[in-house]
Order: sequence, then C-alpha cells, then structure tokens
Amino acid sequence: MWYGLLIVCCSFPLFNMADTWSGLGLILKGADMDTPLGEFLQRHPRAYNSDPAEMNKRVDPEALNISLEEQFTRDPFLKLWCLANYGFKEGKLYEYSVLWFDKASKIDALKNDFFYACVTRHGAGFRREAMKGNEGKPNEYLAPVLVWRNQTSAIVVSCSTYNDEKKGPQGSFTYAMFPPGDPFLENQLIGKKLDAGTLDRAFEKITPALEKAVKKVAEGKKHSIL
Repeated sequence: MWYGLLIVCCSFPLFNMADTWSGLGLILKGADMDTPLGEFLQRHPRAYNSDPAEMNKRVDPEALNISLEEQFTRDPFLKLWCLANYGFKEGKLYEYSVLWFDKASKIDALKNDFFYACVTRHGAGFRREAMKGNEGKPNEYLAPVLVWRNQTSAIVVSCSTYNDEKKGPQGSFTYAMFPPGDPFLENQLIGKKLDAGTLDRAFEKITPALEKAVKKVAEGKKHSIL
C-alpha cells in the first residue's frame, strides 16, 4: 500500500460530504471506510486494477477482494504527480493511500495548503508519530507523521523531503487510511520509541506550516460561530 516508501489519542469527525469537491475530497470523492466497490467506481470511473496482469481489463464491480489505482500527472488538488491506491475486502473499501511526489522545493511550497486541508478535514486532535523513510539505504531519514484515530479507522499523514543521489532534493506527501490496529501500520510507527528531542527534530521542518494550519482552521471555526 505504501509502495515501499514511508513515507512510509484522538478522534476525528465523520466524513463530511461538503468536502467531497474541495481539497483532499477532489481526489477521494467520498471514498471512506466500508464504501461499497460499486459506489466507489461510480465516483472513480478511471480507477484500474493494480495487478499488472489485470490492469487493462474492466474492473469487476462485483469483486470481493481487489486493489485499484488511480494515477494523476497533475492532480486536481495540489497539481502534482500523484498515485492513489485503494484496497477492497469483501466488496468494501478498507484501506487506501494517496502519494504525491516532486522536487523538494515544490513540496515545501505546498506544505501550507496540504496541512490546512488535512486539519480542516480531521481537526487538530492528531498524534505526532514518525516512520523511517528509505529504511536501510544510505539516505535513510526519519519522516514526521500525523495520526488521527477512531473506532473504525486510522488516518495517517506525512510530508517529508530527502536527498536522492541521482535526482537531488526530493519530497513527498502521503495521506492514507488504515483499519484500526493494522499490524503493518503499528509496526512502522516508531514515535513512542523516540525521545522528545528526536521527535521534535523530525517535525522541525513542518511544524510552522502545521501550526499555521491549526490556527487558521480554529479562526475559521470561531468566525463561523460569530
């Protein structure tokens, strides 16, 4: 689900259909835990089979266990190259990941927009976590991760930059949904093993954008009440 990349406690509001056509909703289009495959395909007609042997075949709307992908050369939210992967079990959506990649400078320039969309969607009640990016490689790094949890799912968000020996400074955003207690996710999260200083350093690059997003969302809610 994370394609070998990192990028791979709290509650968050239920999915808001008003967000379907803005921000992250421009890509997800109502995709949430337990969304039936048939309903998903109506909103995502360009989705295709992840299995290379089945990639060019029509997606079976009656399939029980299937993995689908959508690829964007220029996605409708951040205008970056983007790959979304959706996993279905017993005919219902149970996990997904959306990955954006580009030069580090572009990722840095879009941090405010990305975190504002995430906090708008799920609120400020996230837990700071971390994962190892490019684990075991010379350019291994510690990636900051935000996690929102409730009884039905866990939302995982990451923004990180790193240096690629061939391509130079690169960056990525990740937005993913997992079932609660997912073994893979719990094994990858290492925030509890880190001391406060190490975790703070991992978040150093994104903390200003994250704090700005939380403040902006809070101010927006305050004004909407007045």
